[in-house]
Amino acid sequence: MPSKHLDSMILQRKKEGMKRAKAAFVAAEKNGTLTVVKAVFPSR
Repeated sequence: MPSKHLDSMILQRKKEGMKRAKAAFVAAEKNGTLTVVKAVFPSR
């Protein structure tokens, strides 16, 4: 079973997801929709 390959794939997905989330956060800050982001992600 190539479990190590699967783990690396999951890690890559997580990294891409974080990048996308960060980009969306920055865009929201520029647009002034930060309150909407906070409503969607109350844990952050």
